[in-house]
Amino acid sequence: INKPKGMVVHPGAGNHKNTLVNALIYKYKNKLSDVNGSTRPGIVHRIDKETSGLLVVAKNNLSHSNLGKQFSEHSIKRKYQCLAWGIIRPLNGRIETLISRNKKNRQLMTVSDINGKKAITNYLTKEIFENKTFDEAKKIRVTPKKVLIRSYKRRWGSCSHKNIISYNWKLIMAPEKIISYVVIHELCHLIHFNHSRDFWKSVEKIIPDYKSSKEWLKLNQHLLDW
Repeated sequence: INKPKGMVVHPGAGNHKNTLVNALIYKYKNKLSDVNGSTRPGIVHRIDKETSGLLVVAKNNLSHSNLGKQFSEHSIKRKYQCLAWGIIRPLNGRIETLISRNKKNRQLMTVSDINGKKAITNYLTKEIFENKTFDEAKKIRVTPKKVLIRSYKRRWGSCSHKNIISYNWKLIMAPEKIISYVVIHELCHLIHFNHSRDFWKSVEKIIPDYKSSKEWLKLNQHLLDW
């Protein structure tokens, strides 16, 4: 199952409804494994609420046992893609540590030097993105105070009166031309804090065909929704 971001895997403290388990029970009724009890039918492993990705669900106890064994023996390989702020050094490497419950908040996990489950992560840097915002800002002669990456439902970027520019993380999946348009759009808001005629003239001065990018976002938003 491809779990979306924002969904809890199984009922727990503060989360009793709208979990993945609730959806599984609705769809498969009693056709799920019960190795982990009635509150976690079919659940072999889990990922964090704010993490999207594939989860293996067992429909019977035999498959659950076999899958669980593979996870415990680490014969299953799991790969994740993520965005990181800054450049990780070295670019490729291996992280070995211990993970245990956070002492202050038992609902969270934390890295420990003393005890916990052994965790090994091999990472590979696929691409380093230039700081497009500050490079373009020099050309326009504006100075953003800070650049943030956020999760928005209905906007691609924003510019506050404190000169802080924020972008929707989903933009990383858009074509380079579209990303450039959003960057210029937000930088021009440092000059005009509105969508007046003067604002659009400022955008057009840098991107003459900005309307095509604006239209692309309107028509292809669904392609960037995860």
